[in-house]
Amino acid sequence: MQASCFRILTLGFLLTGFLYWAGCQPATHLSREKLLDNAEKDLDAGNFHKAMVELQEALNQDPQNIQVHLDLGWVALYTNQLDKAKKELQYVEQIQPSNSEAQHLRGAMLEKGEQWVDALSAYNEALKGEINDPQLHADIARVFLKLNQPDASVKEYGISLRLNPQNSGYHFGQCLAYRQLKQYLQATSACQKALQYSNDPTEKDQIQEIIETIKLLQGLEVKRPLTQ
Repeated sequence: MQASCFRILTLGFLLTGFLYWAGCQPATHLSREKLLDNAEKDLDAGNFHKAMVELQEALNQDPQNIQVHLDLGWVALYTNQLDKAKKELQYVEQIQPSNSEAQHLRGAMLEKGEQWVDALSAYNEALKGEINDPQLHADIARVFLKLNQPDASVKEYGISLRLNPQNSGYHFGQCLAYRQLKQYLQATSACQKALQYSNDPTEKDQIQEIIETIKLLQGLEVKRPLTQ
């Protein structure tokens, strides 16, 4: 009787200890879908190391998952691991040559290499499948500005802002395009909206510097004598 009670108590202690241990352990066995969802949120938030860890675990569960490889390519690009980004892109393109997000990634890689015309071409290919992606339109707008086509840049930023009106980066980009067009009132308005929506102190400082620059340019325009 005493031995049986001892065994029950012992098993009880072991079970209690196991449950305590299990409750204290991190949840490492997340589904691929949950890992991918978490990784994409971390990617958007700029938490690239955390996103990489989650994506690698998702890849272990599903080595041929296209979206995982694409997201790994984006993380590699953002962390300047260009060879890895290229490898992930090539993997996707071998399986799905017309994948629109792969074209978007290719455009971003070309843009990073300052190959503006080729980047624009890749972005336009991506547009066929991602017509309502505000970031893709903003990427196109940024390349147009590099190609000294501010009118086209303003238009593309306008599409981005219709799709995502509270994005400070899109307002700031449009401000820069208006400035290049010497449309200083519109530029100032766009920069003010960028300030309104920005939560990044560094970005706010950059926007404020541009606003001050625009004020100086406006002053020069006023002082410039009329040509005969």
